[in-house]
Amino acid sequence: MAADEDAIWREFFDDSDSDEDLFEGFMASDIDGEMDSEDFSESDVDVPTPGVSLSDSFEDSWLPRFDKRTGVLLDTDGTETAFEIFCKFLDEDFISMLTIQTNLYAEQYFEKHPKDTLPPCSTTRGWVPVVNTEMKSFLGILLFMGAVKLPNYASYWSTNALTQMKGFREIMSRDRWQIIWMFFHVCDNTTNLPRDHPNHDPTFKIHPVVDKLIERFRDIYYPEKELSVDESLIAFKGRSSMGQYMPQKPHKWGLKAWVLCESSTGYCYNWFMYVGRKQNTEVGLTNSVVMQLCEVVKDAGHHVYMDNFFSSPQLFKDLSECSVGACGTLRANRRGTPPQIQRAKLKKGDDPMFVRDDKCLFIAWMDKKQVNVLSTINNTRMMIKYIRCRDPANNNRREINKPKAIECYNQFMGGVDLLDQKIWTYLGVHRTVKWWKKVFLYLLELAFVNFTVVWKRLHPGVKLDKYKLRLSIISSLVATHDRATTAKPRYSIDDVPTRLENKRHFTGINNNKTKSGAQAFPDCVVCSDRKVPKGRHQTQYICKQCDKPMCPYPCFERYHTLLSFKIQCTKDLHKE
Repeated sequence: MAADEDAIWREFFDDSDSDEDLFEGFMASDIDGEMDSEDFSESDVDVPTPGVSLSDSFEDSWLPRFDKRTGVLLDTDGTETAFEIFCKFLDEDFISMLTIQTNLYAEQYFEKHPKDTLPPCSTTRGWVPVVNTEMKSFLGILLFMGAVKLPNYASYWSTNALTQMKGFREIMSRDRWQIIWMFFHVCDNTTNLPRDHPNHDPTFKIHPVVDKLIERFRDIYYPEKELSVDESLIAFKGRSSMGQYMPQKPHKWGLKAWVLCESSTGYCYNWFMYVGRKQNTEVGLTNSVVMQLCEVVKDAGHHVYMDNFFSSPQLFKDLSECSVGACGTLRANRRGTPPQIQRAKLKKGDDPMFVRDDKCLFIAWMDKKQVNVLSTINNTRMMIKYIRCRDPANNNRREINKPKAIECYNQFMGGVDLLDQKIWTYLGVHRTVKWWKKVFLYLLELAFVNFTVVWKRLHPGVKLDKYKLRLSIISSLVATHDRATTAKPRYSIDDVPTRLENKRHFTGINNNKTKSGAQAFPDCVVCSDRKVPKGRHQTQYICKQCDKPMCPYPCFERYHTLLSFKIQCTKDLHKE
């Protein structure tokens, strides 16, 4: 068992066979791939240091000159609305794919479960095919649920005076939205290969959405020179072969994705899911992940930043062959790390240690604890930085001598964390056992976050109110859908029928005659029910204002005071 575990860890981290006592530079809590918050404690307590520039900290002349056109790649004249820009991400082809696949899955379902065999109360009996405008409204409601978070779906259509959300009922009925969510699909299940097939794709259920969105992300925007690579977690507690447990994360259970982001804005440029350990891996997992993410930016002269979960000397050499520079924290027992760095045990106040190996610069620096950094784009220049402390004699600050390479890492590493922060702000709470639906909701929010980055770039002088921008997009999505095509909403406290309004209602005699000229005795609208044996009850009385036949007691009172006024007629019903 011990040998198997050792093989698994070596595949994940591409470790050497060195003893554990050579390991330096991270804490036990960093096993999930995240650096502990104390590793760069000065980043949380630093104070402005005037005159510090990082432009002279780079030694990347071996890289090609970065001359890519960055920012928004769309041909715009500045007059496009926010919704028109948003539709560049979720275009008509994308909406049509969702509509077609949802209707297809419904057809396949009813082939196996004909409607006439379903229970009379089954919601699925009311299914009608979805159209593109209705699908847009469906997606708009998903985005709306992120802006207004309630405990369950039924709460959004509640008619309770304290919690009702009239906007949802005006967009689409509860039953209609739920039946679309039930049949919602993005691919044809009949084309899925079995698990034992060598070409089986574990992400088949969501693969079409990933392909279309990531392609649109790259066509619309090109990132700046500095990029960051990290993992992102999609919270999910259901069953899945791709499920992960990471106790150090805010959401301990979920699905893992690998992300390449622009460092300054968090714009996602490349993304794919972790599908589990593969057999016969020639290189370490982290090496293959970073190389796959950076495939779309190779030969452009980018700088990529990563934490110690990914960094290794071999990976950085492989990236350099693709004309991609890299910088990241380093676990000292990575294969290829110089012995000086592996054995370094710096003390407080010691000078940093620099070891150059071709393009790779290894750095060991002592802050509150030892930090190891590997870079192919930085030099050995130092900087003076002031951080807060509890020494009133020095104005509550102290001076540290810090490598500029580490300052570069601190400044450019947080792209994926920034993206996660933006996504989780408005990501709705959806309880589902379908893992791919969780991923779809995540990707929908990811598309919206990327859209906000593009919109901000197109309007640099305008303050961005993300909540108002979100509501405007939702309003545009639902505006094309005719609410009248779906079932009418139930009455709410604010939408009371006229019969319940505080008006004067009086009883009177029905003066209508039958064809033969006799007095008419119509059925009471309250207590008469012809579907029930002996349930019919006739009356000659009416409400003069409503012009409805009803018994004077208690039907008249029930009709004008209750939403659900129907009652079964009995012998004692009309006795006071």
